[in-house]
Amino acid sequence: MTISAKDELSLNAYLDGELASIESRHADLQRQHSQLEEMSAALRQGASRRDSERAASDAALIEASAGRDRERAAREAIEAELARLR
Repeated sequence: MTISAKDELSLNAYLDGELASIESRHADLQRQHSQLEEMSAALRQGASRRDSERAASDAALIEASAGRDRERAAREAIEAELARLR
């Protein structure tokens, strides 16, 4: 079976259109992929910053708790010394 020159031209035109459509979709997907990569990087950076802030907050809380414990121990020592002196 042979195809006519007209049919071949029609097929080529159809295939050219399909290829152009696929290439356009591919370019769109590449742009979307790049945007997603940028968003992902921004989210990772934000998460890292929040992790650092949380770690600093935890350290401050631990230090405040330790300070409170030291104050309580000093107060108890003073109260014990006062009780001994009475």
